[in-house]
Amino acid sequence: MNFFNLSIRSKLRATLALQSVLLIAVGAIGFFGTRTANQNFQMMFEGRMLPASWMHEITARQRKSLEAVELGIIRQDASGVSEAAAAVAANRERINEVWV
Repeated sequence: MNFFNLSIRSKLRATLALQSVLLIAVGAIGFFGTRTANQNFQMMFEGRMLPASWMHEITARQRKSLEAVELGIIRQDASGVSEAAAAVAANRERINEVWV
């Protein structure tokens, strides 16, 4: 069966079928390539290994932050609010060290 001996309609159908297969293949390659690239970016930024000293420091800061939240007492009266504002002003450096 020779391609040049086919009718025009058959040549068009064969060409469209070939183009369809090529487009599907290119689309699949592009899809999986983009997916792999996104996974590589995710691993680069989220799954990166940090030095052990950094992990200890991060854990200690998180623990301090949680302890500060657990020790907080919410008061609704005016004297409690002014007392809290005075405590924040007096301990601003320590608060910035824990929260920043």
